[in-house]
Amino acid sequence: ACTYFGQDGFTTTFTLTAQNAGNNITTNYAGVWAKLVPTSWPSYGFTAAPLPAGSSLDASATAPTGAWSSGSAEVVAKHQITRPANPAAPTTATVSALPVDPDGVTMAAAASLGSSAQRFGILKLDNAYGSELLNILVPVRALYWNGSSWQTNSADSCTSIPANALVLGNYKVGLNGTNLGASHLPGSATPLSNGTARFAVAKPSPAAVGSVDLAINLGATSGDANCIGAGMTATGANLSWLRGNWCGGGYVKDPSARIKFGSPKAPFIYLRERY
Repeated sequence: ACTYFGQDGFTTTFTLTAQNAGNNITTNYAGVWAKLVPTSWPSYGFTAAPLPAGSSLDASATAPTGAWSSGSAEVVAKHQITRPANPAAPTTATVSALPVDPDGVTMAAAASLGSSAQRFGILKLDNAYGSELLNILVPVRALYWNGSSWQTNSADSCTSIPANALVLGNYKVGLNGTNLGASHLPGSATPLSNGTARFAVAKPSPAAVGSVDLAINLGATSGDANCIGAGMTATGANLSWLRGNWCGGGYVKDPSARIKFGSPKAPFIYLRERY
């Protein structure tokens, strides 16, 4: 439930054994006699089903591990299921393998290796406001498409957002990069808990009234892909599978939110007692 379409790295672990016609282990299938390369993902003929339209099983950026010894290999292989262009309902995909070596040696039928639950996810920032004399907490949520609507992924306590992926920009009124800059953002990674978290944005110093936009670069490289415009460049969080359709054109945009310091409406109740 913490794995999303397009996210790299879900794992299958299995033992591959070379056998002769009598179904006994061929112990000399090792070293130069072992033709199947255990670190080659295509060698295993991996498939996965069911998958939504526009999605496929792909190799991980990390190659499989394993080595032949006396006709057997303990293999750990990582995969990813590509993200469809449009939201898809949650899917539990079963991964199977039908390995074949360069000599054409294979199995009678594909073997099931296990299943992985996949969700179509986005990361959402919510607007926030408050006093210019207090820090403001900006909510962030991991959502997934449940087949009919977006729902908080309460199972996601795995995603963590690096501090250097956050960026401020589009300053208005009395706020600017001097009284409200990068030093006002969290100094360490922010992990999600049950699909939610909050970024603490420190109050302007000196105090000032105005608005500013906060964005998260979810890409793999430095840059900006938000709807606000150029100039909000940050280091990539490498969480592109959580980008959303925030300004049209597909699910390829980074989330952003507006923060207002000095708003006449604030999420606080002030009570004064007179005697």
